[in-house]
Amino acid sequence: MRRHIACVEAAKEAVLIRNFINDLCIPGIHINAVPLYVDSSALKLTRNS
Repeated sequence: MRRHIACVEAAKEAVLIRNFINDLCIPGIHINAVPLYVDSSALKLTRNS
C-alpha cells in the first residue's frame, strides 16, 4: 500500500513539474508525457533481512 501511495505522490509531482515547464513557454520545449519508473528491489531487500 505504501508503495502505491509513493507512486501516486511521485506522479503528482511529475505532473506539477511538467505543467510548470510547459507554462514557461520556452520555444522548442514542450513535455507531453513523463515516464515514471518504479523499482521494488529495495522492498525485497527489507523483507529478506
